[in-house]
Order: sequence, then C-alpha cells, then structure tokens
Amino acid sequence: MAQSAARRSGSAVRMPPERRKQQLLDSAQALVIRSGYANATMQAVAREAGVTRPVVYEFYSDRAELLRDLLERETQKAFALVLGMAPDPDRDEDLGAILRSTLARFLSLVVSEPQTSRLLLLSPSGAPAEVRAGVEATRAVVFAAVQSYLEPLTTLPGSAESDTELLALTFLAGSESAARLVLKDPEQFPPERISAVVSWFISQFDLGRRQ
Repeated sequence: MAQSAARRSGSAVRMPPERRKQQLLDSAQALVIRSGYANATMQAVAREAGVTRPVVYEFYSDRAELLRDLLERETQKAFALVLGMAPDPDRDEDLGAILRSTLARFLSLVVSEPQTSRLLLLSPSGAPAEVRAGVEATRAVVFAAVQSYLEPLTTLPGSAESDTELLALTFLAGSESAARLVLKDPEQFPPERISAVVSWFISQFDLGRRQ
C-alpha cells in the first residue's frame, strides 16, 4: 500500500535529474511508437513513467517542448545510423555491389537501434507543428547525406548516367520499406534475407543488360 502511494506521488524511485529526464523521454518515445504523437500528452507521459504530472512539468513546460527534446535526442542517433551506412567509393566494386552492402549495413544498424528507427519512420501526424517541422528537417538532412554518398558512385562501372536525386529517393524509399519489415518481424525478415533478395534482383538486372 505504501509503495502504491509513493508511486502516485511520483516519488516511488528517487532519480538524479538527468536520469529522470531520460526516463520521461523514454516514456514519451514508447507512447509515440505505440499510440502516435497525438496521444503523447503530459498526463500520458506521466502515467507511462509512473510519476505525477507535476514531475513532468518540472522538466518541460508543455508537450511540444518534450517532443522536441525527444526528437533531438533520437535525431543524433539517426545521424549515427546514416554515417554508418556511408559507402566506400574507393573499393574495387561496381555500383550494385556497393548498394547491396550499404543496405545490409543500414539494416544491421536498424536492428541495433530499433526504437530510434521506429520513431523516425513514423508519420509526424498529430505532433505539434514545430515537431513536424523538425521531423521533415531531419529527413531532409538524411536525404542530402544519402545523395552526397551516392554522388561519387556514379563514376563506378555499371552506373551509367545516374540521376543521384532519383537514385537517393529510390534507395531511401526501399531502405525504409525494408526497415519496416525488419522491425515488424526480424525473425521472418532478417537483414540477410532482404539483402539476398536485393542481390538476386541486381544480378538479374545485370544479366539482362549483358545479354
């Protein structure tokens, strides 16, 4: 009984401020992933974290500030994912081989950071306007990075006259679809299975082109 009263008062567990702040962000992230941005209210975050609403207001003035902080935290992780999938254009491989290995690395990183990946793949519908703008800005930065990675690859064998903008859009769309499959059911859709199908598809394309 005393433990339940302590939980309701928000003092069930005494935490240092930074740890408490991260707990609130983790709770907001879980809510957004499970129920969407619209349901990540201050009261819902407090309930998810097992504290009272005043505890949440000690750290954030409103849900927009909380969600902005969450997005900023996860964006830093997302940039690490993008840096990790950067291809090496100096390797003695053709464009198809580099795209295959880049996708495989990306999906492995998605598996290593599933919550970050789930959050950034979500539609920002229901989020405050400034948070939606932040999501779009993050995606724009990711797209620019991927396009810059692909630019040097257009000089490799098999690349022909590649349109890097369209190539980046296509690669990102395919990568996001693959990531959703991996996150939904990693046992049925492991990164290795998806990479194998991509390898087969590219090999068939190369075979048809040689004929």
